[in-house]
Amino acid sequence: MDFGKERIDALLETQNLKIPKTDIPDGVTIRRAGIGDNTHFAGISHLIFRALEKPPYWHPTPPDVWDDLKEGWAELADDESVAAWFALNGEQVLGTIASWAIMDPEADTDVDMFFGEKVAYLSIAATHPENRGAGIGTALAWMCLSYIKQAGYDYCYTNWISPNLSAPRFWPRFGFKEVSYRLTRNINPMISWTRED
Repeated sequence: MDFGKERIDALLETQNLKIPKTDIPDGVTIRRAGIGDNTHFAGISHLIFRALEKPPYWHPTPPDVWDDLKEGWAELADDESVAAWFALNGEQVLGTIASWAIMDPEADTDVDMFFGEKVAYLSIAATHPENRGAGIGTALAWMCLSYIKQAGYDYCYTNWISPNLSAPRFWPRFGFKEVSYRLTRNINPMISWTRED
């Protein structure tokens, strides 16, 4: 039996964060998402779970929940508490990022172990694989972090699955610091032949 880090929780102090001027790749526009963008959200609902099903995580998402995930993503367009952006080439979505308040004193939240008030949750960040490496994710992240800072949040919280190899290289570049870990327990299948005699 062994334990490993599965999820990493990270915090970024935003009030002293310097937001750099970010170049947006040629042919790409970034705009705020909102009402009417249901199809745009639904069309990229598969990006994260498809990334996590690959090595080294090998975490499958059963096909019987794909429609529920798609519907859940589509509903983000109607959620006024979500602050999201799309990177687009015409009407083709290349990537997205989304955040919302998790520590609004008036709101219920289940992420309150050690966070105070005025914390924004950067929950979704996804770019089509063929568009990665062009600076789209970076431009989206700085756009979202700029909004979080201007909205008066003191911190931004995010998390990622540690075997998602791009995430631990991406988020620390913005200043996110690891603050806690969710461990996973693995039981070696070879012990099934053992007995307690």
